[in-house]
Amino acid sequence: RVVYDPRKVSYQKLLDAFWRNVDPLDGQGQFCDKGDMYRPAIFVHDEEQKRAAETSKAILAASGRFDKPIAVMVEAAKAFYVAEDY
Repeated sequence: RVVYDPRKVSYQKLLDAFWRNVDPLDGQGQFCDKGDMYRPAIFVHDEEQKRAAETSKAILAASGRFDKPIAVMVEAAKAFYVAEDY
């Protein structure tokens, strides 16, 4: 979960950082970590975030950088549970 202050950083900047730091082609995990809990996704809280996330995904897909489809899903945010300390 990312908690941010939109007065200090825009949602678009968060999306840009996200795309630079994930493998957008692997819907089964990230790098050597595989499984549903490691799959890349953008969880949105409202229609504005959904539009921004879908647009950023479409721009990346149209960029020609990748020869496979973008596997990252854009989904509605649900209840968030903090992981165990260990």
